[in-house]
Amino acid sequence: MPADQNRPVDKLLASLQERAKELNCLYEVEQILARLDLPLVEAFQQAVEVIPPGWQYPDICRAMIEFGDEVFTNKGFRPTPWVQSSDIIVQDNVVGRLSVWYAEERPKEDSGPFLKEEERLIRTIAERLGHSILFHRMYETRQQWESASRELEAEKEDRWRAPIELLRR
Repeated sequence: MPADQNRPVDKLLASLQERAKELNCLYEVEQILARLDLPLVEAFQQAVEVIPPGWQYPDICRAMIEFGDEVFTNKGFRPTPWVQSSDIIVQDNVVGRLSVWYAEERPKEDSGPFLKEEERLIRTIAERLGHSILFHRMYETRQQWESASRELEAEKEDRWRAPIELLRR
């Protein structure tokens, strides 16, 4: 088969391989964030480790999550001019930022050195981070409410014990 006819197939195959990397990245982030037993700080640190393999140049890709006063990055992270970012939003408030950096310059793509699919991927991951933060907040609130309810029930029982004990005597 002539090389000219083989080229579109090679291009399609490379594109499909990139989409597969992006999906795997998204699945791994989802698995991490779905764990309720994992504190957010640990989930964020694990997430920055699984994000770079989803990008076109994983060997020089670094991720950073900023949340409140905390920053989570990969080893070897350093800011460069080649970055894409997306805000992490919870209930219409920006609570943090997800950024992906390339350590070295790469050829120009749709958005600097980044593909348009990577723009969508970073937005999706940032959105999922926001949902996870909200869910953890709601979960903690529920835990506190259940704890307060148990204390209130115990207090009610204590209030009735004294009069019952007095009647018993």
